[in-house]
Amino acid sequence: MRSYAPLENFWKRYNKALLDKVAVEKERSIVASQNHQLRGLLKQYLDGISVSDEVLNKANSLLIVNSRTNVPYVIFSFI
Repeated sequence: MRSYAPLENFWKRYNKALLDKVAVEKERSIVASQNHQLRGLLKQYLDGISVSDEVLNKANSLLIVNSRTNVPYVIFSFI
């Protein structure tokens, strides 16, 4: 039988490259998820410090105009 050593080296390198590709894809999906979460947090922060029509239309307990807030009024009863 002939020696397949050069072909074995090729397959080792090929499999290593495939494993590296899978690892990079997994890391990319993790980073994309973190990016999505961070964008959400950044939007919340920017909405909290800025005034725009979009922010004014949402319920915001920190926004008080003419001694009124746009948060729904809730009656608490203590028993």
